[in-house]
Order: sequence, then structure tokens, then C-alpha cells
Amino acid sequence: MQISLTDQATLDAVHTLAGMRYPISQMSDGEKSALLLAAEVLTASPASVLIIDEPERHLHRRISAPLIEAVIAARSDCHFVVLTHDLELAGTLPKHQTTVVSVSEMSWDGDQPVGWDAHVVDPSLGLPEAARRAVLGGRRELLFVEGDVASRDVRLLSLLFPEWSLVPAGGCDQVIRSVTGLSASADHHWVRASGLVDGDGRSAEERQALLARGVLALPVSEVESLYYSPDVIDAVAQSQGERLERVPEELASVAKERALEAIASGDATTRLAAAVSEEIVRRSVHAALPDRSTIAAAGAEIQVTVASPFADQVARLEHLLASGDLKAIVAEYPIRDTALRERVARVLGFQSFSHYEATVRSLVRTDRSLRGALRQSIGEIP
Repeated sequence: MQISLTDQATLDAVHTLAGMRYPISQMSDGEKSALLLAAEVLTASPASVLIIDEPERHLHRRISAPLIEAVIAARSDCHFVVLTHDLELAGTLPKHQTTVVSVSEMSWDGDQPVGWDAHVVDPSLGLPEAARRAVLGGRRELLFVEGDVASRDVRLLSLLFPEWSLVPAGGCDQVIRSVTGLSASADHHWVRASGLVDGDGRSAEERQALLARGVLALPVSEVESLYYSPDVIDAVAQSQGERLERVPEELASVAKERALEAIASGDATTRLAAAVSEEIVRRSVHAALPDRSTIAAAGAEIQVTVASPFADQVARLEHLLASGDLKAIVAEYPIRDTALRERVARVLGFQSFSHYEATVRSLVRTDRSLRGALRQSIGEIP
């Protein structure tokens, strides 16, 4: 491909092998932007300093990063200043031995800008992708959580912790790596990073070890369990009572009874005990694995033996059912694997649990006391 200046002082893209010319007048706006950007860079005088301002505003995201990467590589004799809000594009620049600067704030004197809050991002930190993108985005207080951007968990947590920038990082291990990676490189950035992970049957010792690394384990098995705590059921029943022409306290009582029945029905008790046991066993096996100093002397086989927590979990759950302790059940077991969600939702007048959970988020947004109670139950972010 070549760029040709015509006799009419317009530009053509020329495919030399096919012998085809493509006039700029027939190009789309995006094609014109790409061609003019490439032409400006490729025809610049040697040793020029070129400023490329927000290329993502004029180029499709699919080609923005590779085009900028290509034109910079083609003119190694020039210097480039690239201004962008595109984190994908910013992430490609360190490959070219560039200095990456994140600008997060501007200060003004009247209507004149007088300064910027700018920080150099060290490209050699080797941070997890979620942490890297958050730093490039210039955020200051980052709360890494499990899940993805679209999850209901993240939507609820964003209402409970509006002062934090939530960064969904995937699984628990990714959350821990993101927080510890940023904490270990504190001299190279300006952000405060903490993490929030599911409870998953963790012991007090495990919780304390995570807290020492800047990660708080939820007091419930998983974020979704917060939707079905007795306090939340009471709040929803209060808002639904008038609409359903029911006494809110009676409505909440029936919903809690149906929740307990769902846990006691069928094989739900066995499945919940097994689910929590699986998480405990997985972490116990990982903790019992030999390290490199003992593997050489281990012989032909390496055996790892851990005690099964299943019988204790079954006994614990049966005890909680017998005492009607819905709060502890919701806190300690992954209730999403049962009919509890649908039964509670139906009693409270919703077509599905997703509609119920949407109402909970609406209440959390407007009800300061409910929001405060949920935050207090979670604990302080480290």
C-alpha cells in the first residue's frame, strides 16, 4: 500500500500489486482519519516531534491501537506524544520503550489551567491486567472484587462502596494478585488498593492472613447472599406490604419460613455442605502441598492428606435449621444452589429472584439505614 498525492492535490491509497487506486473522496470518515494520520506521520521531516491527540475519537477501537503502534514503529527517528483515554492503546505503548504518564486531575486558576496531577507508570511492574488497566486509568482508590463488570454482585457492591473505584478481577486468586502486586510496587504509583473476596467457609486464621495482605473476606459465603439476609428481607417486606395489602412483619415472617423450607427440602442440605467442604478442602490441599525444598526428598510419590470437613458441615447446617437461624445459614452457605431465592421472591410479590434483587439494589440506593447496616455487616475495607 502506498499514499499518492494526485495532480488535484488530493490523496489516493494505492495498492501497488493490484494496480488499484482508492481516492480519499470515496473513503468513510474513519478511513480518511486513518489515512491522514498515517500520511502525516510517514511524510514528517526527520527527527520530528509528533503529537497524536485522542486517536480513539476518530478511529475504530479495533484499529486504533495497532495503527498507532505501526506508525510509531515506522518512524523510529521521530518522537511521539500520544494523548489518549483508551486503556487498550495506552497498554501497547510501553512496548516501544516509552514513558507512560497518567493524568488524573487538573487544577485551575479562574478559567486557566495551571497544573496537572500526573504520575509516571512504570511499564516493568508486571501487574495483573486488571491492576494495570486501573492504574493507567488514573484511579486513586481501587477495590478489587470477584466477578466481571456485568455481575449483580458488582452492581450491589458499587452501591455499598461508592467512594471506591470497583475493579472486577475475576476469581479470588486474581483479586489477591492484583492487590499484592500494587502493594509491592507502591513506590511506582499513587493508588490505594484493597480487595474483597467471598467468605467461602474460611477460618478465622485464613481471614486474618488475607487481611494482612489487604484483602477482606466477606462475612457471607458469597456477595449474592447479602440479598437474602433477614435484615434485607425485612426491608423489602416493608416496602412491599402496602402494595400487596399485607402486614410487612407477617410477610417477612412467611418469606423467612419459605427460605428455611428451601434449605431443608430434597438434597439441599447435602449439596450445601458439600459445596462449602469443597472450598475448604481445596484450600487445605493447596496449603499442604510440599515446597521445592522438600520435593526432592519426597520419593516417587507425593501424598497430601487432609481431613474431610463434610460431616461437620452437615451437622452444622442441620443444627442451624433446627434452631431456625436463617441469618447464619445465609452467611455460611452458598444459597444460590437452592430454591431459596425464588421462594423468597415469590412470597414478597416478585416474578423472579432477579426482580427481587433489583428492588434490593433500589432500596440500598435510597435507604441510608439499610445501606449502613449492610456495610457494617461486611466490615471495614483494609
